[in-house]
Amino acid sequence: ENSGAITWCTKPIPRAEDVIKKMKRARKAWKEGNDESMRKRYTKHKKVKRKLEERDGSMASLIKDIESKRKIIETKLQAERERNIGVLKNQKEFLDNYMQSYYERIRIASRKQKAVQKAVKRAGKAINTLFVVGFPRSATREQVEKVFTAQEGFEAMSFNQKEGKSPIVFARFHSVQTASKCLADLQGFGFQGQTIRLAYAKYELQASRR
Repeated sequence: ENSGAITWCTKPIPRAEDVIKKMKRARKAWKEGNDESMRKRYTKHKKVKRKLEERDGSMASLIKDIESKRKIIETKLQAERERNIGVLKNQKEFLDNYMQSYYERIRIASRKQKAVQKAVKRAGKAINTLFVVGFPRSATREQVEKVFTAQEGFEAMSFNQKEGKSPIVFARFHSVQTASKCLADLQGFGFQGQTIRLAYAKYELQASRR
């Protein structure tokens, strides 16, 4: 049944091999039989062959151009991938270093906290005055006093030193809380290459001694 639809037909493109065969046969018939109709057929086949060659040349050029562009795109994509990999690698290294540093700070803080807690337990009964040793023999009263004046609640200090010996220091604070805070802050404090040690004194230092 004819539905009224239009069917488009296109002439098939001949193959170069077939055209060459036809062209050879026409040339042979033209030369051997002196047939002018074969000469015209030969010329026609020759034109078709030339067009096919031009088409193939255009296709080859197009394919070459596409291949060149494909390589350029692949090079750009590879560079982008390598850049992204480099960025991710740098980010990973940064995060690894940050986390390592973070955990190290936690470990150090934990060790310091435990050391302070032990020192406080060994320091005796809490009072306002601290007993301090560990300053080098070369330390002067002014240098030592400067360490304590930076602490909250400092009131007075006793600085005793015998010839050739390290000084013995008593530091009085406004309250037990401020004295305890100083003990925790300065326990193990480095001073001119020496480490000072603090404990609660057995007796209170009179506030007038400064």
